[in-house]
Amino acid sequence: MKKVKINLALSFICMGIGMLSYAQPPKDIDTAPSWSTDGKKIGFASARNGKLDVYTVNPDGSQIAQLTSGTGGSNQYPVWSPDGKKILFASNRDGNSEIYVMDADGKNQKNLTNNAATEEGRAGWFPDGKKIIFTSDRNGSFDLYTMDADGSNVVQITNDAVIESSPSVSPDGKKIIYSSQTKGLGRGPAPVSSVYIIDANGGNKKVLTEDGSYPSWSVDGKKIVFQANRDGKSVANGRIPAPEIYIMDADGSNQKNISNNDFWDFYCYFSPDGKSIVFTSMRDGNQEIYTMSIDGSNVKRITNN
Repeated sequence: MKKVKINLALSFICMGIGMLSYAQPPKDIDTAPSWSTDGKKIGFASARNGKLDVYTVNPDGSQIAQLTSGTGGSNQYPVWSPDGKKILFASNRDGNSEIYVMDADGKNQKNLTNNAATEEGRAGWFPDGKKIIFTSDRNGSFDLYTMDADGSNVVQITNDAVIESSPSVSPDGKKIIYSSQTKGLGRGPAPVSSVYIIDANGGNKKVLTEDGSYPSWSVDGKKIVFQANRDGKSVANGRIPAPEIYIMDADGSNQKNISNNDFWDFYCYFSPDGKSIVFTSMRDGNQEIYTMSIDGSNVKRITNN
């Protein structure tokens, strides 16, 4: 079973993009976590009931609640609105991946993008809660777009012939960090992505770090957490590098490996107080949700699926 899970994970971890849309996913997947705005809940995707759905859990591992069910598709990548009342998530329940929103208790689920293209992976909120950043291939490649919180007024802000994914808006609303495919870097056969930063209108693009993906801002905008495959550790007979969790300053300096584990650590997200990080790890053989302090200490396993 472990070999199967590794192969399934490869399709999305290396680029930080991709719906977990298996016809029959392994039930021991808990992944793609985020923290609620008030810090009282952690959202994540789990296949514990046979397909991927959005769940919440207290940071101490208690009170797991299922928010999506019976949709006939995969539901994942939950992200709370700034006021804590709404949750964005990605779902392929209508045949292709789209961005949805629901109340924080799972009610009133609505397709925001409603497009024949693929809206992929984690979306994000602007700090005023009035706009959303997301990824779409509606114009031929995966680029970044913004839309109003009701799905209207869609604006394309990047236009590159590479895969771009996992956008995150800075706390002041002025900058966006995201993953962008990079050619000719990294180890092994898989594509490699780098973390880029742009102005909120798409201008002033620059790379913050090569060989990194799935970035997330700290609440004060001074730190960025991301995943990277760069320390020479590998799985699958040495052919596939294993991601770990890194932290860096907002300008890309002072990069540090904080998970420093021999197996997969990925899909990371800051807590609202900036003191902790929630992430997915396969250190116990299957994908589970963990938290740790930003210096890598105080690692706690939150789910036990």
